Amino acid sequence: MLRKTTGNDKPIAQHIVTHHHTDHMMGLNDVVKQGANLVIHPTNIIAVRKHLQEPLADNRFVRIKEASYLADGKVMLFDVPNSHAKHNLALYLPDHKLIFTEDMFGSSFQTELHSPNGWPSVDTYHRLDVLVNKINQLDIKVDQYVSSHHARVLNQAEIDKALVLSRPSKDQLIKRLFSGNTEQ
Repeated sequence: MLRKTTGNDKPIAQHIVTHHHTDHMMGLNDVVKQGANLVIHPTNIIAVRKHLQEPLADNRFVRIKEASYLADGKVMLFDVPNSHAKHNLALYLPDHKLIFTEDMFGSSFQTELHSPNGWPSVDTYHRLDVLVNKINQLDIKVDQYVSSHHARVLNQAEIDKALVLSRPSKDQLIKRLFSGNTEQ
């Protein structure tokens, strides 16, 4: 599909596996058959091996633990451990000041695209705090925030707005999770 939509016959050299959840490993068998190495946090290799239909040699895994650059510095990857995934790689494009993450934030302001997962009754805003803290720690500038599960790109003003929203405490979230209570 990549070759068909781009018209580019360049081989696929690497594919980023952000975290170990099955919805983020769909298509890995095809990607591996195309010859791509998997860029991954080392703790997620076991889950990927179980997911793949055929064994994959150790040298086909590009392990990322800390902040690392690929593609001659055009792509930065860094780990953002959070409540959703113990290790979750985020992708940053310095030239575009764009960050791409999976399952770290949503876009659910009433005037915008509503998320089907009922934010903020889950801990997405807490995950956003973790992400922003990591961004600040790495001292990177982000203008655009892209999430795999949301159709809309968020800007810094929208992220700042989300960071100050009133949200449930961790104890309230745990109570909701285990009681089935979804009231705000």
